[in-house]
Amino acid sequence: MERSYRVLLDANIILAPTEIQIDLLGEIHRVLPGKVELITLEPVYRELKRRKRGIGIKILEALKVKVLPAKGPADQAILDFANKTPGVIVATNDEDLKRKLRERSVPVIFVRGKQKLELEGYVG
Repeated sequence: MERSYRVLLDANIILAPTEIQIDLLGEIHRVLPGKVELITLEPVYRELKRRKRGIGIKILEALKVKVLPAKGPADQAILDFANKTPGVIVATNDEDLKRKLRERSVPVIFVRGKQKLELEGYVG
């Protein structure tokens, strides 16, 4: 049976393809073989609307990312969601957010070496 994963995307990962040569979806599937549901939160969506002329919204649509309701600043909303959602994996390049997620034993996907994603943490 194929594994299923839920990946919560932060704005900086969504915008990574605009800054470096990376196949975001291909890399997510490389580090997580199986079925992947891509999600983000409303505060991240609002942040994307303000940055880089809204190109992040186009990337969300192209990747068929589901936007879930949440309140507060994006990083805090991500931490809160990760705390209450067992099994979620967070994709971010934000060093402070990665540290806080590690402290809570939340698996993290991040960019390594400009073209690859890396998964850190236990995905059970």
